Amino acid sequence: MTTGNVRDLGGIETADGRRVRAGVLYRSEAPETLDIECRSELAKVPFQLVFDLRAPWERQPATQLWPAEVVTFDIEHGGVLDPELTRRGLLDATGVLATHYMTDLYTQLADSFGPDRLLEFAERVGTRGQLPVLIHCTAGRDRTGVLVALTLLALGVPMHTVLADYERSDLHYGPDRVAARLLSMLDPPFAGPLDPGAIAPLSAQSRYLELTLAVLTERHGSIERYWKDSAGEALPALREALLTPP
Repeated sequence: MTTGNVRDLGGIETADGRRVRAGVLYRSEAPETLDIECRSELAKVPFQLVFDLRAPWERQPATQLWPAEVVTFDIEHGGVLDPELTRRGLLDATGVLATHYMTDLYTQLADSFGPDRLLEFAERVGTRGQLPVLIHCTAGRDRTGVLVALTLLALGVPMHTVLADYERSDLHYGPDRVAARLLSMLDPPFAGPLDPGAIAPLSAQSRYLELTLAVLTERHGSIERYWKDSAGEALPALREALLTPP
């Protein structure tokens, strides 16, 4: 599965030498945006649980590839876009407006994965063992990137590895695809040529994810403390469900 922003996180190594088990934890863009070949391959995975992080308006229509239980978190991707501001941003060769959009988005995402959602995730995946599990949003980069990062950090994966996985999304859902999605949401359609400098900040840059994690760390002392306060009793089961034996 290499033609879309979808991957099995199996094999990622923790600081203590364990690894994420193969075939249990996946991340993806929306299934309906994958090409036929990639969608067919993903449909072969016997998912028991799917976390769909999209807002309700993004799920119309949704593609259901599996008989899995679907949990929706209804996370807005930056809220409703201002058409005029979006047009200005896509013409801004300096990239300043696009950078503001991304930093505002990732600051807001710190509010999207509260203790109740972390607890539900840990209980379903760890305590109930609803595996394999898929996490996805529309692009599989931003909202998915934050929840996957939090999960990997809870498992003991080093930060540099977490950031490297996040940046991999640019291989299949880079700034060109993000810009195309923004264009598709404008009415009337955008007609001008896109300047590379305007869309370059829309890439999956580790500084954006680091911003979300920094906000959470400032609020809670550390990401580890945030997990313990939110889902402490379920953390051991989550780790055992997703990691190879010590």
